[in-house]
Amino acid sequence: MPVNYEETRNTNPMDMLTTGVFAAHMVSMLSQTFQNSLMDGNGQAAPPMLRAELLNKLHTGTLSTIAPAPDSSFNPTTDRALIRPYEPDSHAVGKPYNKLHLQEIMHLPMDSTVPVCFWPTRLDGSRPGWRLMADTLGTILDRYRKQGLQVVFVAEGDCQDQLRTLIDRMQARDRVNKGADTLQLPQDIPGVE
Repeated sequence: MPVNYEETRNTNPMDMLTTGVFAAHMVSMLSQTFQNSLMDGNGQAAPPMLRAELLNKLHTGTLSTIAPAPDSSFNPTTDRALIRPYEPDSHAVGKPYNKLHLQEIMHLPMDSTVPVCFWPTRLDGSRPGWRLMADTLGTILDRYRKQGLQVVFVAEGDCQDQLRTLIDRMQARDRVNKGADTLQLPQDIPGVE
């Protein structure tokens, strides 16, 4: 218990994350695997006080996991932006076909087996995602060089020139394309700015 300012400042640590979990009515995590790793003490274990608060939330039924899911309006059987719509029984042909088409119009090497990272967020200097991508793009491309990772940027913003300069400096035009200039998307696709 705090006695006074001088005593508290140096000897009474404050944990804002644990305090936030304690104060929250409900806590959600993005995966059951992450939740388990925090709670079981293996791997990415939470500090003891945070773990105790998370366990309290679990026991009171106020800790949940959320499975990220695409917006229900994105249905590959009816999506007008796909060249070849597909269903569960035809996805093995439809998805690679659409990937090859994207690679073709983005002027990237066509290979349906390589992973493609699609970046639809605005290239805006005021958004933290842009800075994170700019700072890590080289590392990401290097780490996934063997797999041939390709990155496609399809949004406008005030950092477009910086992105082009970055791509040129990394000599990565064969794996990265700033495609808002080349890619024509229907105007009414939700979520694409």
